[in-house]
Amino acid sequence: MFSTALFCLLLVKLTSASSCPAGTYQTNDGTTLGAACFNCPIGTYNEYSGSSGCKRCPSGAYCPTVAAKGYFNCPAGTYQPNSGVISAEACIDCPIGTYNEYSGSSGCKKCPSGAYCPTVAAKGYFNCPAI
Repeated sequence: MFSTALFCLLLVKLTSASSCPAGTYQTNDGTTLGAACFNCPIGTYNEYSGSSGCKRCPSGAYCPTVAAKGYFNCPAGTYQPNSGVISAEACIDCPIGTYNEYSGSSGCKKCPSGAYCPTVAAKGYFNCPAI
């Protein structure tokens, strides 16, 4: 006869082994043995195993694959204001007069007073020369 403690330990071990891996999710509470794992759809990701859902790819990033375990940031000089984006081509170049020094941004900064940003997709700005 199994003791309650041994049964619980065995159940925890079995359910842990059947947890869905990162990049997938399970729609129930994860305690049903043999429950199906579903891939996170494009535009979403899940970095943890045993999850019950996927996260939308954040603004400033894109999730181009099914079953993504993470996301890719839009590069410096670009931005993406929307979440759930699926391709790098959706990263928008910062327009002339703006810049973005960091990857993963949801917007660009205006060039500060006394500086200029003469190119599209600027990663920084130039100080105006002293007169």
